[in-house]
Amino acid sequence: MECTCPNIMLGSERTESKNWNPYCKEHGWESEWYNSPEQARKRLAEAERTAELQRIARQRRQELISKEEAQRQVRQVDNNQEEI
Repeated sequence: MECTCPNIMLGSERTESKNWNPYCKEHGWESEWYNSPEQARKRLAEAERTAELQRIARQRRQELISKEEAQRQVRQVDNNQEEI
């Protein structure tokens, strides 16, 4: 089998890294390599890691929104007290 995945270029420099081609007979969706148990485990682990990072990001965004809302309410109370 011959790999048809192109090498990644950085400017005019050719790297040894490959740009994965889904139709490559050696690395594509239907290849033995892609469908091997090891690669399936790696893809599953990466998907789980990504899902966990997204969950953490959502949680942190919500915490930030809550903190900003609390600060906004404190400023509003302070402004109201100054007017009295």
